[in-house]
Amino acid sequence: MAKLRVSADSFVRQQEAHAKLDNLTLMEINTSGAFLTQALNHMYKLRTNLQPSESTQSQEF
Repeated sequence: MAKLRVSADSFVRQQEAHAKLDNLTLMEINTSGAFLTQALNHMYKLRTNLQPSESTQSQEF
């Protein structure tokens, strides 16, 4: 699980658009698959909520 933690830390710190997970065993993938899916979904929601939408931008006159 240390390999997964290092990859996740790097992914979050660098605000990457994709994660690279090298040298994981099948057991590690199966154990962490559901967690990673939920975590990435939460990160996507946070990032999209931080971006201003077109309707909230001020208009210049």
